[in-house]
Amino acid sequence: MALSLREADITRLLKMPDVIGAVEDAFRQRGRGRAVNRPRQRITTDGSVMHVMSAALPDLGVMGLKAYSTAHGTTRFVCMLYSTETDELLAVMEANRLGQLRTVRIPVNGREDSAAASKTRRNRAFDSSTPR
Repeated sequence: MALSLREADITRLLKMPDVIGAVEDAFRQRGRGRAVNRPRQRITTDGSVMHVMSAALPDLGVMGLKAYSTAHGTTRFVCMLYSTETDELLAVMEANRLGQLRTVRIPVNGREDSAAASKTRRNRAFDSSTPR
């Protein structure tokens, strides 16, 4: 059975040093061609939009998606994480807090000196809305 995590669980369980380490590791894997990241796709209807992004980290044995809907001034986020080995659904997570943590400012290329050299550059975190 898949793990189900609410926003409060995410806030309680995830610590910033772990998040930074995970995002940096994902960037390293992407730089080595070992991560898959697809551009955001959108479906639009009258007054609402569904946004979907997917990615995979095969070396960690996971793949997943983040979906969110926007309608009438409200946005709702959810992530689903799957095993690449068994196709098992591992977790379903409310994802507003996850998105906030993922987009935290991180030193460029994981190096403090490069972040200091250009304060205006931001690490775009594993954001599939940005073409690569």
